[in-house]
Amino acid sequence: HAAAMTGDIAPRDGGCNCGRIRYRLRQEPLTCTICHGHLCQKRRGSAFSMSLVVPAEGVALLAGTPAR
Repeated sequence: HAAAMTGDIAPRDGGCNCGRIRYRLRQEPLTCTICHGHLCQKRRGSAFSMSLVVPAEGVALLAGTPAR
């Protein structure tokens, strides 16, 4: 499959819970990190935190302005 070889994927849209930030992923993440440490739990208010690393050219901002 050509998409798997190039890292390209069918676009996937996402965003924050409030709906102000919307984005589209156009490439597969380079890595995914899941942390169950105390600081990550506190920061996210959950049992774990999950982060994806995606090249900048693989992400398109559709709506909103990120704080950082």
